[in-house]
Amino acid sequence: MKGKIEAIYIDVDDCLWPTTGNIPDDFYTGLNKIHRYINAFNQGGFPIIGFCTGRDRNYCEAVFLSLGPPNSYSVVEHGIALFNARTKELILHPDLTEEKQRKFREISEKIIPRILKKYGGFEYPGNLICVDLELKRDSTREEIENYYFQIQKELSDYLDLLNSSYSSIAVEITPKGIDKAEGMKFMAKFTGINLKNVVGIGDSQGDFVWLKIVGRVSCPANAGEECKEFVKARNGYISPFSYASGVADIISHFTEEGFD
Repeated sequence: MKGKIEAIYIDVDDCLWPTTGNIPDDFYTGLNKIHRYINAFNQGGFPIIGFCTGRDRNYCEAVFLSLGPPNSYSVVEHGIALFNARTKELILHPDLTEEKQRKFREISEKIIPRILKKYGGFEYPGNLICVDLELKRDSTREEIENYYFQIQKELSDYLDLLNSSYSSIAVEITPKGIDKAEGMKFMAKFTGINLKNVVGIGDSQGDFVWLKIVGRVSCPANAGEECKEFVKARNGYISPFSYASGVADIISHFTEEGFD
C-alpha cells in the first residue's frame, strides 16, 4: 500500500452514485469491483470502507445491499449518526442532545412548510433529524445555489440553532454544531481510526468540510471543477473514470490491490 491507510470514506450522491438517472456504461463494472473490495475488507487485511454522506441510514443500507454491506461505521445524515449497514446499529452523535433535537424539530415544523409554499421544492422524506430540500431531478448547480440563498432569508432568525448548506442536489438544514466533519471526528473517536490515515472521496464543494480533516483526498472524473482544484491543491488523486468506476479506481490507486 502507499503508506498506511486504515479506511476509505466515500460520498454517495454524484460521487459513487449518479442522481440524474443517467447510468454510465461502466457503472456496474465499478460496483462489482467495489463489492470485491468490501469482501476483502470483511475478510480482513484490507482498509475499512464506509460512506460519509447526507443520506439517511435506509438509503445507505439500500446502496450497501447492492455492494455487500461492510462491517464498518458510515457517517450518515450529515454527521448526526454512525450507521453499520451489516449490523444495522445506529449511534447518534453525542452532541445531538434530546433538547437540541426538540428545538430543531420545532423550528423545522414552523418554517419548512412556509419555505416549500413560497419557493417550491420538496422535503426528502427519509431523514431522522435533518432536513434536505430538493428541487426537480435535473436541477442545475445554479438553480440549487439560488434556492439556497432564498431559503437563507427564511432561516436568518435561527442561525444560532441550525446550519444550512447546499450540495449539487439539495439544500441541507442541520442542527448547529453537527456536520460531516464532526461526524467523521466522532467516527474516528468511536473506532480508534486515525483521520490522517483516511482516504476521503468527494465530488463537490459541499464535501470540503470533511475532506479537509482526512489525510488523503480524491475525486472521480465527474466531480465539479472546484472539487478537482481542491484535490490538486492537496496533492490528491483525480480518477479518469466517473462515479462507481472512478471510486473503484481510486481505491485501487491508494491500495494497489486491483482485482482485474
